[in-house]
Amino acid sequence: MRRKRTKGATLSLIVSLCLVIAMIGVGVFFLVKILGGARELQHAVDSGNLNVAKQALRSPTINIYGGNVNFGGSNLAIAQSNFSQSIDTTNGAIDLIVYNRLVAQAMLVAINAAADNADLSLPPNALGIQHAKQLISVLSDPSTGIGVALANKLKTDVTMDNSFSGLATLAATRMLNAGSSAIGTVSADKDVSRMSRGQASNVIFPSNVLPSEFSFIDPGFNKNYSTSTTAGGSNQYLAGYAPINIPGVTDAKTVLVGVALHPLQNPHLVGSNDFNVNKSVIAGISQAETNAVPPNSFKSGGMAEELKSAKILQTISCAVVGTVNPSGQFTASIPSGYLVVANGNSSGNLTPPSSASSESLAGPIVMDQYASGLVDSAYGGGTQDIFSDVLMANTVYVTPNGAMSEQVGTIQAIIDWKNTQIKANLPTTPVPANLANAIDGPNPKQSSADGIDPAQGYVACTNQNSAPGDASSNSTCVANLSTMSDVYLSNTQGGTQGGSLAHLTAIEYEKAEIINPRPGGGPANSKLATFNGGGMNANQPLPGNGVCTGMMAQPLASIPKTAAIDFGTTPTIATLIGPNSTFTNYPKTAANATTIYNQFKQRLYQLNPNASDADITSVMTTAIPMGSVKYIYYDSKNNHFVTSDVAQAPSWINTQSVQPDGSTVIADTGSINLDGTFVNISGEGKFPHPWDCEGGAYARSEAIWTRSSGYNGTLGVLRFTQCATDEGTEWRCPC
Repeated sequence: MRRKRTKGATLSLIVSLCLVIAMIGVGVFFLVKILGGARELQHAVDSGNLNVAKQALRSPTINIYGGNVNFGGSNLAIAQSNFSQSIDTTNGAIDLIVYNRLVAQAMLVAINAAADNADLSLPPNALGIQHAKQLISVLSDPSTGIGVALANKLKTDVTMDNSFSGLATLAATRMLNAGSSAIGTVSADKDVSRMSRGQASNVIFPSNVLPSEFSFIDPGFNKNYSTSTTAGGSNQYLAGYAPINIPGVTDAKTVLVGVALHPLQNPHLVGSNDFNVNKSVIAGISQAETNAVPPNSFKSGGMAEELKSAKILQTISCAVVGTVNPSGQFTASIPSGYLVVANGNSSGNLTPPSSASSESLAGPIVMDQYASGLVDSAYGGGTQDIFSDVLMANTVYVTPNGAMSEQVGTIQAIIDWKNTQIKANLPTTPVPANLANAIDGPNPKQSSADGIDPAQGYVACTNQNSAPGDASSNSTCVANLSTMSDVYLSNTQGGTQGGSLAHLTAIEYEKAEIINPRPGGGPANSKLATFNGGGMNANQPLPGNGVCTGMMAQPLASIPKTAAIDFGTTPTIATLIGPNSTFTNYPKTAANATTIYNQFKQRLYQLNPNASDADITSVMTTAIPMGSVKYIYYDSKNNHFVTSDVAQAPSWINTQSVQPDGSTVIADTGSINLDGTFVNISGEGKFPHPWDCEGGAYARSEAIWTRSSGYNGTLGVLRFTQCATDEGTEWRCPC
């Protein structure tokens, strides 16, 4: 009996043990199931949150164009006129991936404004500073800026929830409940942060976009303020979540901050502690200004219910963005920028005031009436002219009846013979043929010789007394000027007209007007005197009168001795202000012309920082005819610079509202005396020296460069003009 009790106790113990083991097994099973389900839930939430970080680059968006505009107020017009070429081409809007591109553009506008006049140690134009502040405000204003609008969308927009649930719900949590999935987002856990402070944005910052003048303000800018550690090679990037300091522009109220976007990296998970630490205010700016900078990292939460126990499991995930695609990398530039070149005087006021003022100065660039040049019938040459061939070097002896000879003895011999005949009471005896044929004319020589009256004698006609209207002129010489021209095979009625010449510069027109009357003996009085009146001379360097045209490529000091009236060629920027050019070869304008050329060239790099030498040359060697207005911009779709007329300029360039906001640099020749340098040159028009008694003729040529910040796209206006006047004085005494 005792043995049976032992056996029964053992069986009971075994059953109890098996029951315990079974219960433990069931517990372990459920524990493993819950742990596995939690892991599935975490994977689902992580995948959903990584998708949030991925999709956040391009969704949600700020639309400033089209029928779905969701950004308004006074900033909308400024955003539209400045950022048209900086929007994301995949959706036509502003999103996180292009936000730094806008920041870099605003930075360059601010740098240009701050650098204005820095090379001269003068304050920048206040209008440029005002414009730079306005553009930064469009991005960073805590209430109305694009940054805060995008930041709010990245935190609360439904597209963020959709990005999460769209992927998280695809991951089944079978170990919790067959067919169950992570559901929605837990609002208490949804949050944003600004991580990787001081690290790279997705905008490369090359040194060639910085105007050299900015080094006078902040020589260490490129190293100390706006660059980050290299990422993806040797490129340097604008730093994210670090205030960009532009002296004279940014301050406590004008804050410019980019976003760290991890170039050439995938979005990745981050720890919640790091996420929470970087929710704090960005160093150097306020909490409100921090909130106005778009976030780059996101926290999401998910939950699922275990079927048997009805227990709710929750988990969170933190992820930061990464711009792995090379197409998501940009270079700091002003994509909507353009330069203007106007060859001629403009009726528009292209020089901004010294202080910030209204927008009334904005308008089209309209060329003046004579910008494309003047038309005149210039003397076409001809090797024979009474003044150049005969009267300048010799004296022509002329009798009142018109008989003439370059040899005084020939006329005197006929007079002596006639006096002898009169004494012999033979006054009508014909002059011997040998004496008659010795005179130069006019024909028939016998008749001319017979008509000489010994009592009247003859006069000596020279270059000094044969010009009609001259105070010292001799009536016999003037009366017989046409006959002298016939005798000596010359044309005194304006010379051989070579036809009308068009597109003459002011100097060429002055030249033509002074040459034109030369064959007829003068006097010359240029039509330029009728333009605006007044005079210009060496003591009055400002023209203020005369006529102004565009310019041709030509020497400024003087022109070669040539018969040609048209001595210039259609210019380019290079032939006017480039090395060894019109203005750089003239000592008085060389320094400023070089400054203008370098600043203009640097602005081209702000349009396309990756431009090659060939790209720059293509712009500098494009023809700029007189009277033309050219708009230079960068075509990002076709990857080249374009120089277009007003009619062909793209719609995003507002040619009717051009307003440079910087200071002006002028390569100014001052007043140049044209006599002996451009007109009245020995050998000109094939005359040994056209005029002995010179009038007053002066000219002034200018290359005028008005810098601009890039606000509303205008990076600068370059204008060429040439003015001339003869003061209304006459040129007499042809030689």
